Amino acid sequence: MIQSISSVSLRNTYPKMASTGAKKKEKPQQIVVQQDPQMYELYETIKTQNDKRNLLLAGGVIGLIGTIAAIMFSAIGGKGHAAKNAAINVSKEFESLAGIKEIPTLDECKKLDKNLREILMQRVNIAQASPELREKLGMNASENRFMLCGSPGVGKTFFGKIFAKSIDADFMEIKFSDFNSRWAGEDIEKMQSLFENIITTAESNPKKHYVVVFNEIDTSIQPLDKLKNSGMSGHIMSKIEERSTLLNYLDDISNRAPNVTIIGTTNQLDGLDGAVLSRFDSTVEVKFPEKDSLKEVLEFNLKFMDDGDKFIQANQDKIEKLAEDMAARKCSFRDLNKTLKKSKSYYLADLLKDKDTVYSFDYLEKGLKSLTKTDGEIK
Repeated sequence: MIQSISSVSLRNTYPKMASTGAKKKEKPQQIVVQQDPQMYELYETIKTQNDKRNLLLAGGVIGLIGTIAAIMFSAIGGKGHAAKNAAINVSKEFESLAGIKEIPTLDECKKLDKNLREILMQRVNIAQASPELREKLGMNASENRFMLCGSPGVGKTFFGKIFAKSIDADFMEIKFSDFNSRWAGEDIEKMQSLFENIITTAESNPKKHYVVVFNEIDTSIQPLDKLKNSGMSGHIMSKIEERSTLLNYLDDISNRAPNVTIIGTTNQLDGLDGAVLSRFDSTVEVKFPEKDSLKEVLEFNLKFMDDGDKFIQANQDKIEKLAEDMAARKCSFRDLNKTLKKSKSYYLADLLKDKDTVYSFDYLEKGLKSLTKTDGEIK
């Protein structure tokens, strides 16, 4: 297990500007350099490049900035600034999954991949244990964070919801687009606002469980090697700040809000480096579902239809065959959901023509055939 690496602020490079002491609940600093040779070398390279370039371009840049500013303000007036301020105030809220019947709990997923189900059940136990009990057993803070890795569509976010419902937790999904911005520095402000909202909510309800799925976390925390080779020093510094803010908040949530479980998802682990992976206690591979798992989830969804239990009982052999065909085509749970939606669309079209039309298994078979390529076939 790679231990978390301590950090030091860029501001500490300048002693006069360094702050002394730290408040208990102070926001993490925006720009943090990991204390390792790679990060230090990267920072020094960028700093040297910028020092040389600034002397040569200062005069031209001042004139160019004035011209661009005049053009921008004459074109958009105050609308752009108003839109910027409005964007910063956008916040996400937790949602309860208790009333969403289409999302099962782990107890209802008996046919799930054995390794995945076992690890998720361990996470359920950890989440349900009190902070005092976890401390007594010597469990560190990162054990309320884990990573799900797998191909697109295999159900990483879906399993995050299953986990959340299993511990009766409120759920939030975060995507890169939630804080990405065209305005310089605004992405950091939005990220800080988002995480402070999560922490404040959890702190105000310490007995309540919360689950945050950070979807495709590799889009927000790029490896330092990749940043170093991007060739744009301004872009690199912005991404380092974004990366450092997120890493700091992952640690801050564990300390200030231990009732929050963070689940990172990624399509490929090589898009993340050790500093990121060390923040997560373990990584779980999510594979394409096998026949028995597809059959179980299909039946789980069918039972909510009118006379669903009778429909399932009358079509057991056909459901078995459909699940087998789906597994052979490497269908994901997303493909299964598409099949169900398509089948209902075909049924609706016939129902509008004849109100006595009854939903039959033919609609499910037609729904599967409508999938040109499944997630597994695309891969």
